Amino acid sequence: MEAITLKIMKLHEFINKTALIQRKYMQGIATSFALLVLLMPELSAEIYRPNNTPFAEAKSDELLRSRTDSKIAFEAVYVTPEPNKLERVTISESTSRFKAIRTSELLEFDNVADRWIRRTESRMAAYQVIVGFYDGTESERVAEAISSIGAVLVKELPRGYYLLELNANSSDGDVLLDALDKLSEFPGIIRHAGPNRFFSFDTSAAPQYDPSESVPTVDSPSIFFDDQYDFQWGLHNEGGSITVDGTPYNLDADADIDATEAWEKRTDATSGGSNLIVAVVDSGVDYDHEDLDNNMWSNVGWNFIDGNNDPHDDDSRPANAYPYDVGAGHGTHVAGIVGAIGDNTDGVSGVSWDVDIMALKVFEWIPYYYPEIQRIYSHYVAIQIDIAAAIDYAVANGAEVINLSLGFDEVTAIPTSGDLFDALEDAETAGVIVVAAAGNSDHDNDSFPTNLPSSFPFDNIVSVAATEGEDGMTGFTNWGSTSVDIAAPGFAVLSTTPNDDYEYFHGTSQAAPFVSGTLALTWSQFPNEDYETQIRRILDSADTITTGSKNIATEARLNLDRALSPWLRYPPTGNNWYWTPWFGNDSETDDYVNLDYNPWVYNSTFEWMFTTFNQDDTDPDAMWFWTDYLGWVWFTPDDWPYMYSIDFESSLFYDVTNTSQRYFYVFELSQWVSL
Repeated sequence: MEAITLKIMKLHEFINKTALIQRKYMQGIATSFALLVLLMPELSAEIYRPNNTPFAEAKSDELLRSRTDSKIAFEAVYVTPEPNKLERVTISESTSRFKAIRTSELLEFDNVADRWIRRTESRMAAYQVIVGFYDGTESERVAEAISSIGAVLVKELPRGYYLLELNANSSDGDVLLDALDKLSEFPGIIRHAGPNRFFSFDTSAAPQYDPSESVPTVDSPSIFFDDQYDFQWGLHNEGGSITVDGTPYNLDADADIDATEAWEKRTDATSGGSNLIVAVVDSGVDYDHEDLDNNMWSNVGWNFIDGNNDPHDDDSRPANAYPYDVGAGHGTHVAGIVGAIGDNTDGVSGVSWDVDIMALKVFEWIPYYYPEIQRIYSHYVAIQIDIAAAIDYAVANGAEVINLSLGFDEVTAIPTSGDLFDALEDAETAGVIVVAAAGNSDHDNDSFPTNLPSSFPFDNIVSVAATEGEDGMTGFTNWGSTSVDIAAPGFAVLSTTPNDDYEYFHGTSQAAPFVSGTLALTWSQFPNEDYETQIRRILDSADTITTGSKNIATEARLNLDRALSPWLRYPPTGNNWYWTPWFGNDSETDDYVNLDYNPWVYNSTFEWMFTTFNQDDTDPDAMWFWTDYLGWVWFTPDDWPYMYSIDFESSLFYDVTNTSQRYFYVFELSQWVSL
């Protein structure tokens, strides 16, 4: 396949520049896509289109099924940029409003088994395309572009995007591919064209919860009054084991987020007289649940499937539901992890006992044909335009945190435009944190396939992997040393399900809301911190764990107690504080504040322990310094007079006025102790 130079330019860079002819693979779980940008004087179009380079080897015959299956409208096997990997694209019948589903499977050759195996799978509407036009485009030109692909307008979307329905009879091949080829002929007016992706839950099939057999073996009883709290090992455990569905699972002591210790500091996500809002973009929430009803947002939320204000998490499954789908109840389970009412004698405890949960329903049952078993199954999926709309709704209605326990496996590149991309970018601009599940496909998100939305390049996104009861990474979790930020419990997590019930689920879907609930508490505890500082707080305070080959950025698991520590504080942002070297008198003194080292005494034996010493310009007596163990530490002479050194392993401080007097911080006690 020919190598074609890629270059994506943002809109403000387009003006007065010449764009190159470019091609780039379109995103899609197990789908290769291409970006076509035509030569033009000023503006460039980003067209995500499927790869059309066929796999020429004879073995491709064994991977095709369309010759014997009348319900398959189109099927082809394409090459991918990576060796030993192929993409199989199938367009098959659907009895839904989408008419047909485009399924993309990433196939990898297993040399040991001597056969092709499926690694990932994703879907999108086969006959729909999302098109974005540049501002100021004349209506005649818009109509011309739409007419060129034989499409009709289904829905006008925010930010100049349109959802179009293609003519299914216009081609006997890949209709979406043909349409995107034609749209590439309008680069001066089209800034984006791509598919309407289907997102799925990042939750694995989980054992059923049965209190009669799921008896935890722990060293001490629960200290809180929720009758199933002892089953919530992710919040607190002291070792032993837990039996779920007849299978025992070992627990390592303290392989949890230290919730019981943290709740001595704070249990409610309240600031300024009102609760902090966490938006749960999911299957809806059973807002009448005994453990959730008092923690629902005042307006409850929105149903983006039916277009009304009833986002109830329906527990009904269609007769043809795919048997391994978690289905309805997922959103209620996620909401319970974030904020089930705590210490109320009923059920379970959420990370935050008092928080406003905004329920945003985007998942629906969509039936489509399965070639492998030659029958139609219904899957519970969320379409891209509804997820983007839900993010917009959450931002507009005051949510501080958005939980996205959903995902789509992208094969070769991360989109840099589109309705979902723009919605996330606007959330970042608004200072809203998005917590996203890293995915359950057991692959490295630093390469492809990667997971969306967790791998979008925005500073406000926290990507979360899943740990199990022995504090290691689960077998199913995705990872990534740069693309995944932190881990949290995600195996055999007990939480709320519809009709006042409780069940265990596995998945990064369950890990993400541990982080969302933590952010609700930390932002309430430190309301003046911005979103970037809040994210740094939970990452800096996490417990280091052994991740094995599944590396993540922090190499650590969430710790709620340390995240709430008053000593984990951060220098002010902006220009009201200054970096200062330890000596304060090097050749760049003009760039720094020179500290008076009396009483800030310099001791060369401790020089290696400090990277920076900072003075707060708003309070000349206040000092900041960075330690690997505690992060940024802040103090004034009124707090801890004349302390000048720390040993990061023991957190040991020395008082310069009395060198025999030492202090250290005991996390278990959440306080400083003197020796």
